[in-house]
Amino acid sequence: MRLRHKINGEDNFGVQSQKDVLEIVNTFTGALTLMLAALMLAAIAGISLLVGGISVINMMLT
Repeated sequence: MRLRHKINGEDNFGVQSQKDVLEIVNTFTGALTLMLAALMLAAIAGISLLVGGISVINMMLT
């Protein structure tokens, strides 16, 4: 690669294999999955609190 691009001196480029790229993608998708799971749990908890609050208000008003 150095000869083809006529580069002298220090390397100013990097080479990545598909294995390296796959590791990065797996790390990203793992983090994204974890965030999505946390968001889903928060949404379920929020809906549960809302339904519980409505039930308490309904009991107090009757």
